[in-house]
Amino acid sequence: MKNQFWLKVAFSQFVVIALIGVTIRLIFIGWDVGFDYKNLVHAHSHVGFLGWISMAIYVGLLHQFIPNSKDNKTYQRIFIGTEISILGMLMSFPVQGYGLYSISFSTLFLLTSYWFVIKFYKSLKKESSGLTSTKFAKAALIYLVLSSLGPWALGPTMATGHGKDSLYYLIIFFYLHFLYNGAIIMALFAMIFKYLETQGGAIKKWNQNGRKVFLLLNSSVIPTYALSTLWTEPNAWLYWLGGLFAIVQCVGWIYFLPFGKNLLNQARHQNIWAYRLLSLSGIAFSLKLIFQFLSAFPFFVSDIALLKNTIVMGYIHLVTLGVISFFLIGWFLLLKGFNSQRLSAKIGLWIFVAGVFLSEFYLFGNGLRTWLGKPPFDFATQLALVSSLMPIGLILFLVGQRQKTIPGDTQRTVR
Repeated sequence: MKNQFWLKVAFSQFVVIALIGVTIRLIFIGWDVGFDYKNLVHAHSHVGFLGWISMAIYVGLLHQFIPNSKDNKTYQRIFIGTEISILGMLMSFPVQGYGLYSISFSTLFLLTSYWFVIKFYKSLKKESSGLTSTKFAKAALIYLVLSSLGPWALGPTMATGHGKDSLYYLIIFFYLHFLYNGAIIMALFAMIFKYLETQGGAIKKWNQNGRKVFLLLNSSVIPTYALSTLWTEPNAWLYWLGGLFAIVQCVGWIYFLPFGKNLLNQARHQNIWAYRLLSLSGIAFSLKLIFQFLSAFPFFVSDIALLKNTIVMGYIHLVTLGVISFFLIGWFLLLKGFNSQRLSAKIGLWIFVAGVFLSEFYLFGNGLRTWLGKPPFDFATQLALVSSLMPIGLILFLVGQRQKTIPGDTQRTVR
């Protein structure tokens, strides 16, 4: 597939943020790693969302919608500019946190993302505007721009002395909500529907039923931001608004399930690991919707500050690892951007999935004990150990991508 080089660059950055994640866990057990904890968290989150997820989605959208684009040189320049910004953030955030250099590279990323939005939107004009996939893709671009308003607002907010109050955190949650619940999730659905539309069959049927999925999921993105504000204990109507549209999103997911079943049936026959990871992503998305709905009830969020290092962290990783990363790896296995034929790749995937499951078990399990009023387990060492499984698995999987399989021969390998 085209842009496979950039896909491997994005995945390599996934390995790096996994290693940073383990480093963060080592701080919890008393290791002196030479960097400030908060600075490492900033590097981990920025490179995770932007260096791995965003770049992989760029590659996926281009492959699905414009595989034979005449503007490939322009997109290569966009990738180069994006990668410069990612490397800059990777080097500057651990050293200075939010400072001149890290903010400058973050700004460069925003500018290159606008460049991608403008160029890709023009490419989408050649697509039928009535296709469900095109609707999802355009929505993803809109939410990407909308989410970027958050970083632009942070400077004035901090300059006016609001750097540590509720306004600052509301802006952060605004950015994250519209980035992953808006831009990223819409982009994933765009790629799914484009794949189904190009597989033949009744495209009219896909569009009729897909339109319902789009309307339900898309209409819930803005209102469910209310769920990210409930920690401020707002008026009761915001609880009702967030809860109502959390239900709407669940209904949209139910309407999508026949499409998901069709996709999984095709994946099962093409790549068993694509099938497994896409299935796990779907299960994780279902859990995400349940947690999202429960968060509309004050009973479940009254101790949110107490649970921020367990259940809240578990939820964030459920979305970024369980929903998004499982999907992206499975997706590119389906499209043959990745391969899972080599033993190192297979072992790596097993280890990575085990690391995700075990880390979620410790985070949610300990959070549940805390919420129930029981003394939490001292699980920092165990969490550091199981977290180390993720970079180990990813490295082994990456090694498997460096080996090329001879067509028609799954046993021999050439280098």
